[in-house]
Amino acid sequence: MDIRTSEIVRSVLSREEQLAEKSQRSPDRHDTVSDIVAREPGRGRDAPKPTAIPSKGYRDVFWRVLGEIGSDHVLLMAAGAAFYGLLAVFPAITALMSIAGLLYQPQELVGALEGVSQIVPPDVSQILLDQAEAVAGSQESGLTLGLILGLGLALWSASAGVGALMEGINVAYDERDERGFVKTKGLTILFTIFMIIGVILAALLIIGLPIALGFLAFSPTMETVIQVVAYVPLAVLFIGGIAAFYRWGPDRATARAKWITPGALVAAVLWLIASIGFSFYVQNFSSYNETFGSLAGVIVLLMWMWLSAVVILVGAEINAEIEAQTARDTTTGPREPIGKRGAVKADNMGKAQ
Repeated sequence: MDIRTSEIVRSVLSREEQLAEKSQRSPDRHDTVSDIVAREPGRGRDAPKPTAIPSKGYRDVFWRVLGEIGSDHVLLMAAGAAFYGLLAVFPAITALMSIAGLLYQPQELVGALEGVSQIVPPDVSQILLDQAEAVAGSQESGLTLGLILGLGLALWSASAGVGALMEGINVAYDERDERGFVKTKGLTILFTIFMIIGVILAALLIIGLPIALGFLAFSPTMETVIQVVAYVPLAVLFIGGIAAFYRWGPDRATARAKWITPGALVAAVLWLIASIGFSFYVQNFSSYNETFGSLAGVIVLLMWMWLSAVVILVGAEINAEIEAQTARDTTTGPREPIGKRGAVKADNMGKAQ
Protein backbone atom coordinates (compact mmCIF):
# COMPACT_ATOMS: atom_id res chain seq x y z
CA MET A 1 0.00 0.00 0.00
CA ASP A 2 1.56 3.31 -1.06
CA ILE A 3 1.66 6.45 1.09
CA ARG A 4 -1.22 8.17 -0.71
CA THR A 5 -3.51 5.14 -0.39
CA SER A 6 -2.67 4.72 3.29
CA GLU A 7 -3.49 8.40 3.91
CA ILE A 8 -6.90 7.96 2.27
CA VAL A 9 -7.59 4.84 4.36
CA ARG A 10 -6.57 6.66 7.54
CA SER A 11 -8.85 9.54 6.60
CA VAL A 12 -11.82 7.19 6.11
CA LEU A 13 -11.12 5.38 9.39
CA SER A 14 -10.75 8.73 11.15
CA ARG A 15 -14.16 9.78 9.83
CA GLU A 16 -15.73 6.55 11.10
CA GLU A 17 -14.16 7.09 14.52
CA GLN A 18 -15.47 10.66 14.61
CA LEU A 19 -19.01 9.48 13.84
CA ALA A 20 -18.80 6.80 16.50
CA GLU A 21 -17.53 9.30 19.08
CA LYS A 22 -20.22 11.85 18.22
CA SER A 23 -22.99 9.25 18.34
CA GLN A 24 -21.92 8.33 21.88
CA ARG A 25 -21.64 11.92 23.11
CA SER A 26 -24.97 12.47 24.79
CA PRO A 27 -26.43 13.25 28.19
CA ASP A 28 -27.42 10.46 30.51
CA ARG A 29 -30.41 8.67 29.00
CA HIS A 30 -32.34 9.20 32.23
CA ASP A 31 -31.80 12.97 32.17
CA THR A 32 -34.81 15.17 31.67
CA VAL A 33 -34.81 18.56 29.98
CA SER A 34 -34.93 20.15 33.44
CA ASP A 35 -31.81 18.25 34.52
CA ILE A 36 -29.86 19.47 31.51
CA VAL A 37 -31.07 23.06 31.91
CA ALA A 38 -30.03 23.02 35.56
CA ARG A 39 -26.48 22.06 34.58
CA GLU A 40 -26.22 24.58 31.73
CA PRO A 41 -28.55 27.51 32.40
CA GLY A 42 -28.98 30.39 29.98
CA ARG A 43 -27.92 28.46 26.86
CA GLY A 44 -31.32 27.55 25.44
CA ARG A 45 -31.19 23.88 26.41
CA ASP A 46 -34.98 23.93 26.88
CA ALA A 47 -35.73 26.06 23.79
CA PRO A 48 -38.93 24.87 22.04
CA LYS A 49 -37.94 26.73 18.84
CA PRO A 50 -34.82 28.37 17.40
CA THR A 51 -35.95 31.90 18.23
CA ALA A 52 -36.11 30.93 21.92
CA ILE A 53 -32.37 30.24 22.07
CA PRO A 54 -30.62 33.17 23.83
CA SER A 55 -27.51 34.93 22.54
CA LYS A 56 -25.28 32.84 24.78
CA GLY A 57 -26.63 29.72 23.11
CA TYR A 58 -26.12 31.11 19.62
CA ARG A 59 -22.53 31.90 20.52
CA ASP A 60 -22.10 28.17 21.18
CA VAL A 61 -23.76 27.43 17.83
CA PHE A 62 -21.52 29.88 15.98
CA TRP A 63 -18.25 28.41 17.25
CA ARG A 64 -19.40 24.84 16.72
CA VAL A 65 -20.41 25.61 13.12
CA LEU A 66 -16.96 27.05 12.42
CA GLY A 67 -15.35 23.91 13.79
CA GLU A 68 -17.67 21.57 11.90
CA ILE A 69 -17.02 23.30 8.56
CA GLY A 70 -13.41 22.18 8.86
CA SER A 71 -13.88 18.75 10.42
CA ASP A 72 -16.71 17.82 8.03
CA HIS A 73 -14.65 18.87 4.97
CA VAL A 74 -17.42 21.14 3.70
CA LEU A 75 -15.21 22.77 1.05
CA LEU A 76 -14.20 19.38 -0.36
CA MET A 77 -17.79 18.08 -0.36
CA ALA A 78 -18.90 21.21 -2.22
CA ALA A 79 -16.20 20.68 -4.85
CA GLY A 80 -17.68 17.31 -5.82
CA ALA A 81 -21.16 18.78 -6.14
CA ALA A 82 -19.82 21.69 -8.23
CA PHE A 83 -18.06 19.33 -10.65
CA TYR A 84 -21.23 17.38 -11.40
CA GLY A 85 -23.19 20.63 -11.55
CA LEU A 86 -20.84 21.91 -14.26
CA LEU A 87 -21.46 18.76 -16.30
CA ALA A 88 -25.21 19.41 -16.06
CA VAL A 89 -25.17 23.08 -17.12
CA PHE A 90 -25.00 22.82 -20.90
CA PRO A 91 -27.53 20.02 -21.41
CA ALA A 92 -29.77 21.83 -18.91
CA ILE A 93 -29.63 25.02 -20.99
CA THR A 94 -30.55 22.99 -24.05
CA ALA A 95 -33.54 21.54 -22.19
CA LEU A 96 -34.65 24.93 -20.84
CA MET A 97 -34.42 26.54 -24.27
CA SER A 98 -36.33 23.60 -25.71
CA ILE A 99 -39.21 23.91 -23.24
CA ALA A 100 -39.36 27.71 -23.31
CA GLY A 101 -39.05 27.62 -27.10
CA LEU A 102 -42.47 25.99 -27.28
CA LEU A 103 -43.93 29.26 -25.95
CA TYR A 104 -41.54 31.97 -27.17
CA GLN A 105 -39.35 32.73 -30.17
CA PRO A 106 -35.73 31.56 -29.61
CA GLN A 107 -34.21 35.02 -30.08
CA GLU A 108 -36.67 36.49 -27.58
CA LEU A 109 -35.42 33.97 -25.04
CA VAL A 110 -31.80 34.97 -25.54
CA GLY A 111 -32.62 38.64 -25.06
CA ALA A 112 -34.63 37.99 -21.92
CA LEU A 113 -31.84 35.87 -20.41
CA GLU A 114 -29.56 38.90 -20.29
CA GLY A 115 -31.18 39.74 -16.95
CA VAL A 116 -29.23 36.86 -15.41
CA SER A 117 -26.08 39.02 -15.53
CA GLN A 118 -27.49 41.16 -12.71
CA ILE A 119 -26.93 38.33 -10.21
CA VAL A 120 -24.24 35.95 -11.46
CA PRO A 121 -20.68 36.91 -12.49
CA PRO A 122 -20.42 38.32 -16.05
CA ASP A 123 -18.25 35.43 -17.29
CA VAL A 124 -20.88 32.98 -16.05
CA SER A 125 -23.75 34.84 -17.68
CA GLN A 126 -21.76 35.09 -20.93
CA ILE A 127 -21.30 31.30 -21.03
CA LEU A 128 -25.01 30.80 -20.44
CA LEU A 129 -25.92 33.34 -23.14
CA ASP A 130 -23.46 31.87 -25.65
CA GLN A 131 -24.92 28.40 -25.14
CA ALA A 132 -28.47 29.77 -25.36
CA GLU A 133 -27.63 31.58 -28.62
CA ALA A 134 -26.12 28.39 -30.05
CA VAL A 135 -29.25 26.43 -29.18
CA ALA A 136 -31.52 29.18 -30.53
CA GLY A 137 -29.58 29.30 -33.79
CA SER A 138 -29.80 25.57 -34.36
CA GLN A 139 -33.42 25.05 -33.31
CA GLU A 140 -35.71 27.49 -35.03
CA SER A 141 -38.67 25.11 -35.04
CA GLY A 142 -38.94 21.63 -33.53
CA LEU A 143 -37.28 21.43 -30.15
CA THR A 144 -38.46 17.98 -29.07
CA LEU A 145 -35.17 16.15 -29.67
CA GLY A 146 -33.20 18.80 -27.82
CA LEU A 147 -35.68 18.60 -24.98
CA ILE A 148 -35.30 14.84 -24.57
CA LEU A 149 -31.51 14.75 -24.89
CA GLY A 150 -30.98 17.84 -22.76
CA LEU A 151 -33.25 16.68 -19.97
CA GLY A 152 -31.69 13.20 -19.95
CA LEU A 153 -28.11 14.46 -19.73
CA ALA A 154 -29.01 17.19 -17.26
CA LEU A 155 -30.89 14.72 -15.05
CA TRP A 156 -27.98 12.27 -14.95
CA SER A 157 -25.31 14.88 -14.19
CA ALA A 158 -27.41 16.95 -11.81
CA SER A 159 -28.52 13.88 -9.82
CA ALA A 160 -24.86 13.06 -9.18
CA GLY A 161 -24.36 16.61 -7.88
CA VAL A 162 -27.47 16.32 -5.71
CA GLY A 163 -26.11 13.03 -4.38
CA ALA A 164 -22.87 14.76 -3.39
CA LEU A 165 -24.85 17.46 -1.57
CA MET A 166 -26.97 14.82 0.19
CA GLU A 167 -23.81 13.11 1.39
CA GLY A 168 -22.54 16.45 2.68
CA ILE A 169 -25.80 17.08 4.53
CA ASN A 170 -25.63 13.62 6.12
CA VAL A 171 -22.12 14.46 7.29
CA ALA A 172 -23.35 17.80 8.69
CA TYR A 173 -25.95 15.94 10.76
CA ASP A 174 -23.38 13.25 11.74
CA GLU A 175 -25.51 10.56 10.11
CA ARG A 176 -24.54 7.47 8.13
CA ASP A 177 -26.69 7.02 5.02
CA GLU A 178 -27.94 3.43 5.26
CA ARG A 179 -30.92 3.68 2.92
CA GLY A 180 -29.36 1.54 0.22
CA PHE A 181 -28.43 2.37 -3.38
CA VAL A 182 -31.91 2.11 -4.91
CA LYS A 183 -33.64 4.29 -2.32
CA THR A 184 -30.84 6.85 -2.22
CA LYS A 185 -30.59 7.10 -6.01
CA GLY A 186 -34.35 7.36 -6.31
CA LEU A 187 -34.36 10.19 -3.78
CA THR A 188 -31.58 12.06 -5.59
CA ILE A 189 -33.42 11.74 -8.91
CA LEU A 190 -36.65 12.94 -7.27
CA PHE A 191 -34.87 15.96 -5.79
CA THR A 192 -33.26 16.62 -9.16
CA ILE A 193 -36.58 16.49 -11.01
CA PHE A 194 -38.13 18.98 -8.59
CA MET A 195 -35.04 21.17 -8.91
CA ILE A 196 -35.31 21.13 -12.70
CA ILE A 197 -39.02 21.98 -12.48
CA GLY A 198 -38.18 24.87 -10.17
CA VAL A 199 -35.50 26.15 -12.55
CA ILE A 200 -37.90 25.88 -15.48
CA LEU A 201 -40.59 27.84 -13.61
CA ALA A 202 -38.04 30.46 -12.62
CA ALA A 203 -36.73 30.69 -16.18
CA LEU A 204 -40.23 31.05 -17.60
CA LEU A 205 -40.92 33.88 -15.16
CA ILE A 206 -37.61 35.62 -15.84
CA ILE A 207 -38.05 35.23 -19.59
CA GLY A 208 -41.79 35.78 -19.82
CA LEU A 209 -42.14 38.82 -17.56
CA PRO A 210 -40.08 41.26 -19.68
CA ILE A 211 -41.85 40.03 -22.83
CA ALA A 212 -45.27 40.52 -21.21
CA LEU A 213 -44.36 43.99 -19.93
CA GLY A 214 -43.30 44.91 -23.46
CA PHE A 215 -46.90 44.49 -24.62
CA LEU A 216 -48.39 46.45 -21.71
CA ALA A 217 -48.32 50.22 -21.32
CA PHE A 218 -46.98 50.55 -17.78
CA SER A 219 -44.86 53.41 -16.54
CA PRO A 220 -41.19 52.64 -15.79
CA THR A 221 -41.90 52.91 -12.05
CA MET A 222 -44.80 50.46 -12.24
CA GLU A 223 -42.71 48.03 -14.31
CA THR A 224 -40.01 48.10 -11.64
CA VAL A 225 -42.57 47.42 -8.90
CA ILE A 226 -44.05 44.51 -10.86
CA GLN A 227 -40.62 43.00 -11.46
CA VAL A 228 -39.69 43.24 -7.77
CA VAL A 229 -42.99 41.70 -6.65
CA ALA A 230 -42.64 38.94 -9.25
CA TYR A 231 -39.34 37.84 -7.71
CA VAL A 232 -40.96 37.20 -4.31
CA PRO A 233 -42.37 33.80 -5.41
CA LEU A 234 -38.93 32.91 -6.74
CA ALA A 235 -37.38 33.67 -3.36
CA VAL A 236 -40.03 31.57 -1.60
CA LEU A 237 -39.46 28.73 -4.07
CA PHE A 238 -35.70 28.89 -3.55
CA ILE A 239 -35.90 28.92 0.25
CA GLY A 240 -38.55 26.19 0.26
CA GLY A 241 -36.42 24.00 -2.00
CA ILE A 242 -33.40 24.32 0.28
CA ALA A 243 -35.56 23.59 3.34
CA ALA A 244 -36.98 20.46 1.68
CA PHE A 245 -33.43 19.33 0.94
CA TYR A 246 -32.49 19.75 4.60
CA ARG A 247 -35.61 17.96 5.80
CA TRP A 248 -35.59 14.85 3.61
CA GLY A 249 -31.97 14.69 2.46
CA PRO A 250 -30.32 13.20 5.57
CA ASP A 251 -30.99 9.61 6.65
CA ARG A 252 -32.55 10.31 10.05
CA ALA A 253 -35.84 10.94 11.78
CA THR A 254 -37.33 13.98 10.05
CA ALA A 255 -36.74 17.31 11.77
CA ARG A 256 -39.66 19.65 12.38
CA ALA A 257 -39.97 22.51 9.91
CA LYS A 258 -39.02 25.19 12.44
CA TRP A 259 -35.65 23.52 13.02
CA ILE A 260 -34.67 23.57 9.33
CA THR A 261 -35.94 27.06 8.46
CA PRO A 262 -33.02 29.07 9.95
CA GLY A 263 -30.39 27.32 7.83
CA ALA A 264 -32.51 27.67 4.69
CA LEU A 265 -32.96 31.41 5.26
CA VAL A 266 -29.28 31.94 6.02
CA ALA A 267 -28.27 29.87 2.98
CA ALA A 268 -30.53 31.91 0.68
CA VAL A 269 -29.16 35.22 1.98
CA LEU A 270 -25.56 33.99 1.88
CA TRP A 271 -26.04 32.72 -1.67
CA LEU A 272 -27.26 36.13 -2.83
CA ILE A 273 -24.39 37.90 -1.06
CA ALA A 274 -21.83 35.38 -2.34
CA SER A 275 -23.10 35.64 -5.92
CA ILE A 276 -23.08 39.44 -5.96
CA GLY A 277 -19.76 39.60 -4.11
CA PHE A 278 -18.09 37.07 -6.39
CA SER A 279 -19.41 38.91 -9.44
CA PHE A 280 -17.92 42.17 -8.13
CA TYR A 281 -14.61 40.43 -7.42
CA VAL A 282 -14.40 38.87 -10.87
CA GLN A 283 -15.18 42.20 -12.55
CA ASN A 284 -12.74 44.30 -10.54
CA PHE A 285 -9.95 42.30 -8.95
CA SER A 286 -9.51 38.84 -10.46
CA SER A 287 -7.08 37.81 -13.20
CA TYR A 288 -8.93 34.73 -14.45
CA ASN A 289 -8.65 35.82 -18.09
CA GLU A 290 -4.87 36.27 -17.87
CA THR A 291 -4.41 33.00 -15.96
CA PHE A 292 -6.83 30.65 -17.71
CA GLY A 293 -7.28 32.32 -21.10
CA SER A 294 -10.23 30.90 -23.04
CA LEU A 295 -11.14 28.67 -20.08
CA ALA A 296 -11.70 31.64 -17.76
CA GLY A 297 -15.47 31.59 -18.16
CA VAL A 298 -15.68 27.88 -17.35
CA ILE A 299 -13.44 28.31 -14.28
CA VAL A 300 -15.56 31.21 -13.03
CA LEU A 301 -18.72 29.14 -13.55
CA LEU A 302 -17.18 26.25 -11.62
CA MET A 303 -16.11 28.57 -8.78
CA TRP A 304 -19.58 30.10 -8.58
CA MET A 305 -21.15 26.62 -8.39
CA TRP A 306 -18.66 25.68 -5.69
CA LEU A 307 -19.58 28.76 -3.65
CA SER A 308 -23.27 27.90 -4.05
CA ALA A 309 -22.67 24.34 -2.81
CA VAL A 310 -20.61 25.62 0.13
CA VAL A 311 -23.45 27.92 1.14
CA ILE A 312 -26.00 25.07 1.06
CA LEU A 313 -23.78 22.83 3.19
CA VAL A 314 -23.06 25.65 5.65
CA GLY A 315 -26.82 26.10 6.02
CA ALA A 316 -27.07 22.40 6.92
CA GLU A 317 -24.31 22.80 9.51
CA ILE A 318 -26.17 25.76 11.03
CA ASN A 319 -29.40 23.77 11.29
CA ALA A 320 -27.58 20.80 12.80
CA GLU A 321 -25.89 22.85 15.52
CA ILE A 322 -29.03 24.83 16.34
CA GLU A 323 -30.85 21.53 16.77
CA ALA A 324 -28.05 20.23 19.01
CA GLN A 325 -28.43 23.27 21.27
CA THR A 326 -31.76 22.19 22.75
CA ALA A 327 -32.62 19.10 24.77
CA ARG A 328 -36.20 19.12 23.54
CA ASP A 329 -37.31 16.66 20.86
CA THR A 330 -36.86 18.35 17.47
CA THR A 331 -38.19 15.47 15.35
CA THR A 332 -41.67 14.93 13.95
CA GLY A 333 -44.12 12.49 15.48
CA PRO A 334 -44.70 11.73 19.18
CA ARG A 335 -42.25 13.30 21.65
CA GLU A 336 -39.46 10.89 22.54
CA PRO A 337 -36.87 10.97 25.35
CA ILE A 338 -33.20 11.59 24.66
CA GLY A 339 -31.60 8.60 22.99
CA LYS A 340 -34.73 7.33 21.25
CA ARG A 341 -35.35 10.06 18.67
CA GLY A 342 -33.60 8.46 15.71
CA ALA A 343 -31.34 11.43 14.94
CA VAL A 344 -27.82 12.09 16.20
CA LYS A 345 -28.30 15.84 16.61
CA ALA A 346 -31.65 15.37 18.39
CA ASP A 347 -30.17 12.76 20.75
CA ASN A 348 -26.92 14.59 21.54
CA MET A 349 -26.18 17.99 23.00
CA GLY A 350 -23.69 20.27 21.31
CA LYS A 351 -20.81 21.26 23.55
CA ALA A 352 -20.88 24.64 25.27
CA GLN A 353 -18.16 26.92 23.93
